[in-house]
Amino acid sequence: MNKKKIGTIFFTTMLLLSMVVIQAAAVTLSGFEIEGNTASDGDADWETVITGGDPDWDAGDGILIRDGNSGPKSTSPEENIFAKGGKFASPAGWTIEPGNSPAQNDLTNVEIHAKIDDISGDSWLFMGMERIKKQGTFDLDFEFNQVAWDGNSGTLVRTEGDLVIGFELSGNPTGPDDLEVLIAVYEPNNPTCTGYSAVYGANFCEVYRGAAGGLGALGAAIMNDVTFPAPPWGSVDSAGNPETEIDPFFFAEAAINLTELGIDLSCPGFGSVHAKSRSSLEVTADLKDLAGPKAFTVSCYIEGYKFHDLDADGTWDQPGEPGLSGWTIELYKDGGLVDSTTTDANGYYRFDGLSDGTYTVQETCPSGWFQSYPSPNPAASCGDNTHTFVIGIDTPNFSGNFGNYQNATFSGMKYKDADNSGTNNTGDSSLNGWTIYVYEDDGDTADMLDANDTQVTSDMTSGSGAYSFSLTPGDYIVCEVGQSNWTQTEPVNSVCAADPDTLGLEDGGYAFTVTSGQTSSSNDFGNTPLSNFDINFYDLTGSTDATISCVDADNNPVGSSSPGANPPETTLSATGQEIGTYTCTITIVDP
Repeated sequence: MNKKKIGTIFFTTMLLLSMVVIQAAAVTLSGFEIEGNTASDGDADWETVITGGDPDWDAGDGILIRDGNSGPKSTSPEENIFAKGGKFASPAGWTIEPGNSPAQNDLTNVEIHAKIDDISGDSWLFMGMERIKKQGTFDLDFEFNQVAWDGNSGTLVRTEGDLVIGFELSGNPTGPDDLEVLIAVYEPNNPTCTGYSAVYGANFCEVYRGAAGGLGALGAAIMNDVTFPAPPWGSVDSAGNPETEIDPFFFAEAAINLTELGIDLSCPGFGSVHAKSRSSLEVTADLKDLAGPKAFTVSCYIEGYKFHDLDADGTWDQPGEPGLSGWTIELYKDGGLVDSTTTDANGYYRFDGLSDGTYTVQETCPSGWFQSYPSPNPAASCGDNTHTFVIGIDTPNFSGNFGNYQNATFSGMKYKDADNSGTNNTGDSSLNGWTIYVYEDDGDTADMLDANDTQVTSDMTSGSGAYSFSLTPGDYIVCEVGQSNWTQTEPVNSVCAADPDTLGLEDGGYAFTVTSGQTSSSNDFGNTPLSNFDINFYDLTGSTDATISCVDADNNPVGSSSPGANPPETTLSATGQEIGTYTCTITIVDP
């Protein structure tokens, strides 16, 4: 048959259905047990995929539809049956109303589960059901619709690829041949059902119709032939009384290999599933009881966050790094733009309702921003790096974050410290043409320049004495290159004393950490020029001796005194002296 793309199923719906294949040896298909009861005996079973508790049993991967009961003792009355005249072939004429179904047609519990085989990759659909009377033939079908049905009269819409799986159980069953299986696909554009086994009718084409024992590679169907305890969600008899056990031939389950049928399950799955009892498996059958509908979709989506990577390390450090709101995220499929959205207040974005395929997620950014995630890191231009995901039933959703940052600004002034105060104040002037270096601090000797730190860039002070660096967030050290006959007055430390590149760096520098978008200013370098001075004593008579001595403001001796040339004199020369007050004393010896 032709391969049909039906929709991604990733669900469990259980229709407790009485199927007749006498308790043959249990078979495990795709890790799920088909052995005629609900309890797990080692592999997955209904009680492992239907979890939760009253009134909500939707905590697991499976779906449980608990239908009302028409019995006189029922505490959950029947709320939805088909009015007389409802036909399988004519959903537009269905009338859904409260009422009672004969016990022979009454549905109680319905479950369904879908699973991808971890080894083969095949798509499997598991169904189970329970009936409340085994006398008389019992017919029902599970219908999977891509357009979700709301359960109201005349509103069901069938579309190409919808699926019906039906079962007919003989009254008072005794063996496996008492269960017939019908599998049909809705093909409105294929009236002759080319590629299928037969025309079913009402635009449906038969994939398989026959005894459960003939399913072969298509799957298996089994009815219980021994009593077993009722499942946690409960069971009732034909009168509506609670049951603690399920008698033989009242429960049945089936597994259908959709891949073997040529049905390609894909995202976003079916919109809904419902089960209905009917007078027969013929297309002209009258409809009786209704269980459901219930949503039967796969949530196929791509989501993620846009975060402010303050330290530009490509990792979202929560809670310190916030989300970025209002950024545009674009979704591409097969090279074409298919959707776009903006991040919310928390930086979150999401694309829902995706079909199978390969998708690329890309961000768009304002000027001045860089990208730290996805890799590579260090940064690419914003938007250069993208996420690519393959959406399908086995991988229905993905998460892809984006990390972004802005460069930080580190700046300051280079000034002539006219009063040698170590502070840029009134009377000081700018110095242009001085070289400032930036090193990346590797942390080997934190906050101190060493041979392992990497030179990043340099700048030369402008006519106004200003310098500025635009830096990726991180740890840095900034140093100045000294010049002859100048001394550094600000900053006063030994951050740059190591001078590993022998550039003639002054000792003082700045060790700092900058984050995204941060501005750090007033990181000034102050320098004062050095001066030379001479003190000379002249002896006008040529017969007088003298000595000269000078001290600075801290009373430290400066310069040295020596005899002069003709005429006889004494000279003190002091070189490389900082701006300040000096006191000089001339001692004259009377000959």
